[in-house]
Amino acid sequence: MNYIWSVIILIFIVTTVLAITLDKSNLYKGGCVNLSLFIAMFMLYIFAIDLNNYWLTLFLLLIAAFFVAILPLSLVLLIGSLCYLGWQLMTKEGKRLTNFLSLGLASVLISLLILSIIINSIKDTFFSLTWHWISALILYFMLHIFSFATTYLYLKFKRKNAPPAYIIILGSGLINNEVPPLLQSRIKKGLNLSKKFPNATIIFSGGQGEDEELAEGLAMQIYAQNQGLDVSNSIVENKSLNTYENLKFSKSYITNLNDLCYIITNHSIRYVLHS
Repeated sequence: MNYIWSVIILIFIVTTVLAITLDKSNLYKGGCVNLSLFIAMFMLYIFAIDLNNYWLTLFLLLIAAFFVAILPLSLVLLIGSLCYLGWQLMTKEGKRLTNFLSLGLASVLISLLILSIIINSIKDTFFSLTWHWISALILYFMLHIFSFATTYLYLKFKRKNAPPAYIIILGSGLINNEVPPLLQSRIKKGLNLSKKFPNATIIFSGGQGEDEELAEGLAMQIYAQNQGLDVSNSIVENKSLNTYENLKFSKSYITNLNDLCYIITNHSIRYVLHS
């Protein structure tokens, strides 16, 4: 029996390693890693009970209790982060529809929480079922956030000092045909990386909106040149109108798809979904 549990645990460990190694930028791979770790922990718990190991069982139960305890806190932190990011985007990038997405999601989560509390206080079968559906929806959001967090942390710390062949800076829209503060911070981050990795080619990615007199990519390059960048080793991608197109059109400038690229953006969720 112990042999069977050992084999099952080993399978899920291998699955986790493969999920990280084969495709480290896909959001659903983060979910696969989380699921594998959860099942591995569960199997280890069963294994501990089978061995009648008190301390190992207690340790695993404490880990489970910890994760259950942080779920409500995680939801509060998520809502707070979405509100802050939404406010930051609107103040630094302007009141565009896409910049309302973070605040919109925060509003939805707050509404669902309030609605679930109200419905749960009503003693009725229909409302009870509705409360369960809303709770499941909130849990669904939380699982996706945990999947994103796993993928983001891996991308954050994986090969962070490896020299890239390309540094791709994603545009975010212009305000009065000027580079807004948030986009300036992206460009400055790219310039710092360019100093650290002088052989890397910078790709400024951003097309021209209906209310803009020039493409975002060109405006970004001009701003970078004014900051002291030698633009001879930079490329302007001026066709993209969203994050997906940023990545798609920037990819066409990469001669070797195996080359390492650093991508600078504030929209990490969108980047992970499209990468």
